[in-house]
Amino acid sequence: MVNELIEEKESWIIPIEGRTVTRCYIDFAFGIELWTREDYFSIRIGGKFMYEDKNGQSLLSPDDPVALCPAVNVFNSQIVSAIAFKTGKLVVDFSNNARITVEADDKYEAWTLGGGRGLKIVCTPGGDLTIWSDERSGQTPV
Repeated sequence: MVNELIEEKESWIIPIEGRTVTRCYIDFAFGIELWTREDYFSIRIGGKFMYEDKNGQSLLSPDDPVALCPAVNVFNSQIVSAIAFKTGKLVVDFSNNARITVEADDKYEAWTLGGGRGLKIVCTPGGDLTIWSDERSGQTPV
C-alpha cells in the first residue's frame, strides 16, 4: 500500500515503485501525479531541485518555469524508488533513468508528498519531516 512507509535508520522508503507518472504540472511549484483506478499520489516541489538524466544534471526552479521543461520528461515513466531522508532530502528515481533530488530549505517547505488513504509528508523549513498517515495520524516531526 502507498501509505505503508518503511522506516530505515536514515530514511523513509515511500513504496510507490512501479507507479506511472500520469501528469506533470507547473504553477508556483513543479509537481507530478500518479493516478490509478484505486489510488492517487502526488509530489510537489516548491523550490530548487536537481534533475538528472542521460543529458546531465540541471538545477531547476519553479521561479523559471521555462527551464523546468527537462523535468517534464518523467511523464509516463514509472517510479523506481522514492526515498525521503530524515535530513529532509528527497530522491526519486524513474524508469527512464531520470532522477529528481530535492534538498531541504532553511526558510520554506521544500517538498510535499501526498497520497490516498491519508498519507502526507512535508519537508518543513530546516529539513524536519512531518508525516501524517492512517497509522501516524497527527504525527509531529520525525
